[in-house]
Amino acid sequence: MIIPQPDRILLQLQTGTYSHMLSGDILDIGCGKARRYGSFPEARSYKTLDIDPLNQPDIIASAEAIPLPDG
Repeated sequence: MIIPQPDRILLQLQTGTYSHMLSGDILDIGCGKARRYGSFPEARSYKTLDIDPLNQPDIIASAEAIPLPDG
């Protein structure tokens, strides 16, 4: 059984529409198990962050304490 999540569907539509406008380094905070937003043609890099190591993110950390420099 699949339970649709309208907010995620709308977010995916928006990122698909505007992904060409996103550039630089992109950090997907709370990525979960899926890399939903990994297709940004103008991005210099795309990294995932999640607190659960079982999700196999690029960075394991809390969103409240991101181990990256500001900016």
